[in-house]
Amino acid sequence: MTSPNGGDSPADDSVASSGDPAGSVPPEHPHGPTVAGSLQDLLRSPRFWAAPLAAAVALLSLLAVSYFGGVANPQRELHDFPIALVNNDVGDPVTTDGVTTVQNIGDQIADQVAAGIDPNQIDLRRVGIDEAEHLMDTAQIYGMIVISGDFTKTLRNFGAGGIVPGDLEKPVITVYTNPRMGASSAQFVTTVAGRIDERLQASISEQLLETVNAALQPGQQLTGATMIAFQEPVNIVFAERFTLPEGSGAGLSAFYVALLLLLAGFTGSMVIHTLVDGRLGVIPIEYGPIQIRKHVEPASRVVTLLIKWTIVAVYGVVMSGLFVLIADLMGMNTPNAIKLWVFGSIAIFAVGVTSMSILAIVGNAGLLVNLILFVALGLPSAGATIPLEASPPIYTWFAEIIPLRQVFLGTRSILYFDATFASGLGRALVMSFGATIIAVVIGLLVTWWFDKRGYVRTGDPAPRKAVATGA
Repeated sequence: MTSPNGGDSPADDSVASSGDPAGSVPPEHPHGPTVAGSLQDLLRSPRFWAAPLAAAVALLSLLAVSYFGGVANPQRELHDFPIALVNNDVGDPVTTDGVTTVQNIGDQIADQVAAGIDPNQIDLRRVGIDEAEHLMDTAQIYGMIVISGDFTKTLRNFGAGGIVPGDLEKPVITVYTNPRMGASSAQFVTTVAGRIDERLQASISEQLLETVNAALQPGQQLTGATMIAFQEPVNIVFAERFTLPEGSGAGLSAFYVALLLLLAGFTGSMVIHTLVDGRLGVIPIEYGPIQIRKHVEPASRVVTLLIKWTIVAVYGVVMSGLFVLIADLMGMNTPNAIKLWVFGSIAIFAVGVTSMSILAIVGNAGLLVNLILFVALGLPSAGATIPLEASPPIYTWFAEIIPLRQVFLGTRSILYFDATFASGLGRALVMSFGATIIAVVIGLLVTWWFDKRGYVRTGDPAPRKAVATGA
């Protein structure tokens, strides 16, 4: 331990210079530097100031570009947004000149909706009601538009009600949102449905007026109230396919759990990495003004990495369990708590192993690499606050490999979709195991190569050239 006056404390367990009674490094002059590259020379170097400044500016600029670019204009960036279109209309028999046919206006409506959709923005899937519900319940679509089974019959009666006395009942098209997909997903479904509504109302209104006017008796006219009603002949109803339970944070709880799991793996690995290196004597441990340098233990890079992975494995199990416990105590809805605990342990371990392998391979610069991989590219590519289909396409590509996206899919599946593999848990587990295996293999290979080449972690400071002094 270093004493305040610069001497060595007897309690210091650092390694003294051995094998050289005179000492291998000459003592510094008590009144000034006695080595080349003094502090004054270092402060005069532009690189000393430029390196940390450039690194900080570059990292935060990347964060700004990543975050602002992901949320600047979601409506403009909308692409391949999956919505199902279901036509349940069974039609209505129509007799003309003694011939009875089945008229199905729902088919016409579905064709009009499909024709008015930009295929580059909306991935419209015309399916049956059973398949649409399956797609909703497995997190594959954000919403569905359902044309009611009695659409044709109700619309014809609505038109007839403009001529003969009676109540006017509008045909119904129901737009179901899927709040389990994300906090803002319903907003985009509602916006898309609003565009469809405007075109649909105008088209049906025009057809309805033509049909009713043709059936009017000479001198007969539609009332003003009927004309107003005919301007919006379809009742568009919005409903939720699945209402999130209390304690779901309006659909954000899955994202916060995923973010905590990622941060636990990322920041936890950084803490473990630093403390293990300190205990092995590779770097000093500092407590305020006190600096402690342990004896350098003869641990190879491979052994050191295995030690860190072992600690993070135990840490992941403990931390994930604490997260689930704290979430429950705070009133968060946590169904499938055991599955969430197991998945959280796997996710923390996968992120921690990857983070430590990067640090072992890259060194100190691994901190920047980890920040970019887990944070800078992670948040906008998660698809948790804004759907990926409403972000620039590059984030959709990043989402295939970015860890936070995979962790979010797993937590969302467990919290909102009953932990089914098809709703994202399967992909999250596959990607977590895959990332862990890749990180382990590459980490061991590279550190083994470092050891073989003789890159020993001694913990000793770099040697300095002595300054020649006059007699």
